Amino acid sequence: MDMVSRQLKVAGAWLVKQLRSPKVVAVCVGIYVLAVVPQLLYPSSRALPFATLDGDRVAQTDSEYLSKHLLSEYGDKALVVTYPGGETKSTLAKAGINTDTKRAQQDLTAYPTWKQLIPLSLLVTGISTNVQVHGSVDSQRFAEFAKVVAEKCYQAPKNAGVKVADNSVVLDPAKPGRACKPDALLRQIEAEPITKAGMRFVAKTQAEQPTRTDKDVEGVIG
Repeated sequence: MDMVSRQLKVAGAWLVKQLRSPKVVAVCVGIYVLAVVPQLLYPSSRALPFATLDGDRVAQTDSEYLSKHLLSEYGDKALVVTYPGGETKSTLAKAGINTDTKRAQQDLTAYPTWKQLIPLSLLVTGISTNVQVHGSVDSQRFAEFAKVVAEKCYQAPKNAGVKVADNSVVLDPAKPGRACKPDALLRQIEAEPITKAGMRFVAKTQAEQPTRTDKDVEGVIG
């Protein structure tokens, strides 16, 4: 350990000495400038090098090209919403879910200034960027789709009552119902990415409580 410590001290002293040399400093600054300037000049409207959109390279990032690309690749993809006891199928386009071109464009070109000042960050950021496709919702078409889901998903709550068992009047217990609310469905769709297989998820349900509870009936048959 003593030998290692001495070697580290010698190496540290040599490094400090080199860094005090104007020539070494000038070379380091020159290398830094050469590495960073191209990153600062990189067009903000161009996709990062090697960045992908749902695993695919895109030729351009202007809004018209991206809009056509996303529509052709994802417009007719399936949308499947499942819930207890069934599912509702459609396509993204029919359900009013359009691909969000603006968001995809922003994500493909995102390269903040602080990253531009880090050497090689342009390549590293680009290689590690795989943008997910998200949807923007057309409210009128989505409302029609959400109505279908709500109707099929809905299960009415069962009020508490009485029944005869073994010659006695006993409680027939209440049971909560189930509903798929359009606003909850909208939040899920906005959060879910769209893949090449489309979009499939389980709808979040909300319990619907009965108007007559077990306690209400128990007090009567007491």
